[in-house]
Amino acid sequence: MIQVVKEFQNYALNIGKYLDKSNYKTKYFVEILGLSKPTFYRKLREHTFTIDEIAKISEVLFPKEAYLFQIQEDLKLAKSDIEKGRVVDHETVMADIKKRYL
Repeated sequence: MIQVVKEFQNYALNIGKYLDKSNYKTKYFVEILGLSKPTFYRKLREHTFTIDEIAKISEVLFPKEAYLFQIQEDLKLAKSDIEKGRVVDHETVMADIKKRYL
């Protein structure tokens, strides 16, 4: 566990380098985080981004990894639903779609 914490700490301290290497302008990160420009630069300089802010930045910097992670989480949820019997058969789904949209 200590290894994970240290790796995160290193990533958070070096987030500026990742931002510099990205194809996005600072303005984009300011917008997705909902921060003012001075606040963004202060957090960048002082290494005080929150965990949620770092997660948002990471999803932009590494979109393929974020997408793969989301698919894996969705598959886990689907498997859990199946195991708990929270499923609907195909005919029921199709009938519901026809009622709603036809």
